[in-house]
Amino acid sequence: MKNLVRKPWFIAAVVLILLCIGGLIAFFVLLREDSPFAGAGTQSDPYVIADKDDLIAFNAYAGNAIDGHAGEYFALTADIDLGGMEWTPAAVSGQFCGLFDGNGHTVSNFSIAANTPNVGFFAYISGGEDAGIRNLNLTGVTISSAYDVQSLGVVAGNANAAILNCSVGANIALTGRTAYVGGVVGYTNCSIIGCKSSGSMTVSAVERLSGSNSTYEWPRYAGVAGTANGDITDCGNAMSISMTRVESTDSVKRNIHVAGICGDANGTNYSGLVNYADINAVGAVGGIFCNISSENAVIKNCYNYGDLSSTSDILCDIGGIAARSYTTGSTLPLIENCYNGGDVSIVSLLNGSVQTGYEIVVCWAGGIIGAGNFNISSCASEGNINVTGYGTHYVGGVAGGITGVLKNSYHIGDITVESKSSIIAGGVLGVLQSHEYYSGKIENLVITLERCYNVGEVNICLADNPISAAANYLTGGVVGYNMQSENAMRYNYFDSSVHAPSSAPEGYIAYTYWYGEENAGQAENVTGEEIYSNSGLTTAQLQSGAEGLEEYSGGTDENSVWVFGDGYPKLYWQK
Repeated sequence: MKNLVRKPWFIAAVVLILLCIGGLIAFFVLLREDSPFAGAGTQSDPYVIADKDDLIAFNAYAGNAIDGHAGEYFALTADIDLGGMEWTPAAVSGQFCGLFDGNGHTVSNFSIAANTPNVGFFAYISGGEDAGIRNLNLTGVTISSAYDVQSLGVVAGNANAAILNCSVGANIALTGRTAYVGGVVGYTNCSIIGCKSSGSMTVSAVERLSGSNSTYEWPRYAGVAGTANGDITDCGNAMSISMTRVESTDSVKRNIHVAGICGDANGTNYSGLVNYADINAVGAVGGIFCNISSENAVIKNCYNYGDLSSTSDILCDIGGIAARSYTTGSTLPLIENCYNGGDVSIVSLLNGSVQTGYEIVVCWAGGIIGAGNFNISSCASEGNINVTGYGTHYVGGVAGGITGVLKNSYHIGDITVESKSSIIAGGVLGVLQSHEYYSGKIENLVITLERCYNVGEVNICLADNPISAAANYLTGGVVGYNMQSENAMRYNYFDSSVHAPSSAPEGYIAYTYWYGEENAGQAENVTGEEIYSNSGLTTAQLQSGAEGLEEYSGGTDENSVWVFGDGYPKLYWQK
């Protein structure tokens, strides 16, 4: 060994190893500098951010560690006014994996630079459910971007960590291409709990893009989260959303998802969500969600009070709670105890031109959902529905079309549809689908419409110069069209008038299943322009028993569905 250590090559090797070790130590020191903050960075003694200088120092510190400062705790101890400065997103070149607690304090008066893939107060946060951002208020925020942005949210652009009890007041103006945009977070894989957003979001949206990059072909915009793969509970939105349609000439379809709370929902638990804002958009629109992607999603106690509208030549599904869901798994998403109080409207545009060729847009509109694979129970919609344009329109007071169970629900409000193509409309439901419309593998799939009612007129009208000579016009006080005779439809009501054009080719108008009737009262090729219900709820003799409404009443029992008094039954949770 003594001889070995005298060898020049051995000495050189030892020196090289020591240099490498020293270099690695220096590398990690540079990547994770000593904290410039008071405190120890622990849960009991977090790093303290007390003023503007501390916050700017935190911005530089947040992304400078390979581990993202995992296990470190940061606490805001005062309100901070940034005086109109431009804020570069924290952790823009890395990720932040610690826990940032705003302690209910507010950071205000700043703009966010939107020229990076992930844009927000934080660019990218990670660390799972035990990390993330909580109790932070951000107000007086402006974001303007003409750049292509992957994920944009005022709190965080991209989040693989929880966001709890945060509020946002911001004005967002976007002219560049975007993939995921939310008032709170653009894209998240974790929970969002107790968050609120307000302000405005304006978007100039290109409906078709050139090239083959599919990233921006299905963009999502929402008041809380563009796309959420985690749960969202007890959140509210008052951020209005408006879009300007920009023409382009290439052939790639850009299908846009817009919603008050979440553009695309892939989690399982969604409850206590409220939208107060109006949405005037391009594409598919939902008051709470646009698209439900999870077959296991349970949506309860959600409320929309905003007016919703869409103008589109590509995709224009619309619903007071959700626009659409076409899951293909072994179960169906559930919507329960939800309410829509906003008006719903569509203007469907011709895709192309009559002279050069066109594609007829298919639009689904409903007070609760547009269309899809759902089970719906104990939901109410009390807004008017207005649909016009070139599309083939499926419209219902509760749902445009459904494959699943719809029960114990109602619509109060007028439905008006004017089309240059085909119309199928019902006071409760446009279309009760058949099994073939569900591409999953559910055994013994039940498709049912029961114990539902509509109060309000149903009006359909053939627009001038129809583009389809073979247009169909089907309408009913409860359901427009039942696609399968085996579907169960029972104990449904309507109490108003139904209007349809007497000149409509192959026109149908239907009483369609008023209370207790087991067969449709349908008149083919009618000559009159309207019919009236002869079995209104105010005068109906409600039957008791396992299938009658009386079985589900009681007024004081929380297990009751219906309560009576005020002329029409109400759902128990509305009293």
